[in-house]
Amino acid sequence: AVQAARDISAQAPDVRVILIGMEGKQERVSAALGAGVRGYLLEHSSVDELLDSFATVRQGRFYLAPSLADLAVHDYVERLTGASTSATTAL
Repeated sequence: AVQAARDISAQAPDVRVILIGMEGKQERVSAALGAGVRGYLLEHSSVDELLDSFATVRQGRFYLAPSLADLAVHDYVERLTGASTSATTAL
């Protein structure tokens, strides 16, 4: 899925990709965002969350499932400081 997102982003930069994944591992979410994914949801996300992601990404913003936001912040802090945080690596 990540490679497909990378290919879509390269071939059609105006297309905004939202990935629905089975797991929320930090490495997978980071790889997806690095590949050009604009939204990342988990397979158990509600219909309302899916609709929210469409609206958010359509406005040009990024969307992460709320349960993934903490992982993204911890990853960002680790990259800035080089220090490991206590976030779980999978949900």
